Amino acid sequence: MMDWLKSLLQDAAFGSFAELVKLAISPYSRTWLPVLAVSLLAALWIWRRERASGRQLPAHLRLGSFETWLGRSAINDYWLILINGALFGLGFMKVVLPEGERISAWVAETLRGAFPGFAATPSVWAPILLAAALFVVDDFVRYTVHWLEHRVPALWELHKVHHSAEVLNFMTAERHHPLSMLVFRVAIVSSVATVNGVFLWAFGDSITPAGLLGANVFWLATTILASGLRHSPVWLSFGPRIERWLLSPAQHQIHHSTDERHYGKNLGGSLAIWDRMFGTLFVTTPERIELNFGLGEETRELRSIGALYLRPMRQAVLSLLPRGLRATASRSADSAARDAARHA
Repeated sequence: MMDWLKSLLQDAAFGSFAELVKLAISPYSRTWLPVLAVSLLAALWIWRRERASGRQLPAHLRLGSFETWLGRSAINDYWLILINGALFGLGFMKVVLPEGERISAWVAETLRGAFPGFAATPSVWAPILLAAALFVVDDFVRYTVHWLEHRVPALWELHKVHHSAEVLNFMTAERHHPLSMLVFRVAIVSSVATVNGVFLWAFGDSITPAGLLGANVFWLATTILASGLRHSPVWLSFGPRIERWLLSPAQHQIHHSTDERHYGKNLGGSLAIWDRMFGTLFVTTPERIELNFGLGEETRELRSIGALYLRPMRQAVLSLLPRGLRATASRSADSAARDAARHA
């Protein structure tokens, strides 16, 4: 029993450490060190301009404020990253997360069986075409999953963990409920693996491991350019013309706003074209808009680590019940919670 517990704790600790390392060194992370370095330099440049203007901003919109980095909301960001890392270290998601390589191989083999007369055509352009296809598909899937998270009640309850942040700093990008991360990663792994399988079928040996490794070059470019400041108090607008095509950090801050005009806007990852096509685009201006972040009054219900993990699951389950049963179950749960609080 003691050996099992020791092994469990070691796996959890290693998972947390591995998650932190991955966030720092993985080029597919929005907190990859080169991205953070570029973001920090841009943030300091913008901060100096704002400071020179003499404009006074509230604490949650200042880069160097205590609240931004060490307030309750920020501390919850850090705890979520560590605990989620521990859960992944214990095997959470491994049971249900699809294996990308197997999906790619299955797609390629299925297409070969469906089109027996087709022969793969090697091409020097294949890696470039793959890079473009992966970037577009990945970005569209990100938009689609995000759109569903804001429209499907059960998914929204889980996604609220991300939107409960009352300040934005670089680590808020990783503030997610583990079940929300599971849905997202299943969608991304499946779609990216499918694209890889199609290209393996079509181009054969032209698609090498080295080619696959560099296939997200477009995503990396847009990440370094814009994504690092998306979750930060730094206002960086690209202006109306560019923001119709590429989402700016300011546009994502609009997405986190408590202003009703901003609800469900700017859902895309890098490209603005999906938001423009489906009517969810909100274009900003270079002049800073002073925003408040969070869920309004509901934010108070998600200010503890326990609530951030347990309340979304409870609310998601309730949202799946028929309306009459949902009301009864909700009253019973609220009564049980009050009784527990009285006897605590």
